[in-house]
Amino acid sequence: VCFPDKQRPEQSAQQSAENREVVRRIEEAFGPDTIRYFEVGAELDAKLWTKNTRLALFRAVDVLLNCAMKDGLNLLPFEYIHTKHSQQASGVVVLSEFVGCAHVLNGCVRINPFNLEHVVEQLDAALSMPPSERAARLSKDHSFVASHTTRTWLHVAVQDMRRTAALHASGEASSSRPTLALCSFGSEMRAGQQL
Repeated sequence: VCFPDKQRPEQSAQQSAENREVVRRIEEAFGPDTIRYFEVGAELDAKLWTKNTRLALFRAVDVLLNCAMKDGLNLLPFEYIHTKHSQQASGVVVLSEFVGCAHVLNGCVRINPFNLEHVVEQLDAALSMPPSERAARLSKDHSFVASHTTRTWLHVAVQDMRRTAALHASGEASSSRPTLALCSFGSEMRAGQQL
């Protein structure tokens, strides 16, 4: 499923044409049942792209591939992980290194979407990954998803905003307490450490 970029319609149309050409070549080489490609707003009416539709799709697919060049907080990988875990199935998330959640989902396979050969290699690795490794990666990420809910993130963000507003109102904004990391990022950042 592909989402058009409404902010960059010309680039989105060009990318759509490239995607459709790749899909055509895959179907030509391996048969029409090898790949399914849908664009929200084209083959798939945007009104029909509901939470239930997404979750049903996530139940059916083995790999979630996100090749975004830049993206903020994208919750789809979190939904995919939770859906697969809840049905006790394995799945693999292949994420662009430029997507915000790629830094916290340590079980995902990271890709650089500008390096097509790397994307193909990692997608092949994800598709041929043994079920035990898929399950281990999914379990690792589900631990994070389950313990860092949207409610948790929202609670921390609202607390920070209230604290900052109060400090600003009292004239102490320059001496505010530092924001703390919610989770660990590699070896450089640990949960609870000042940002």
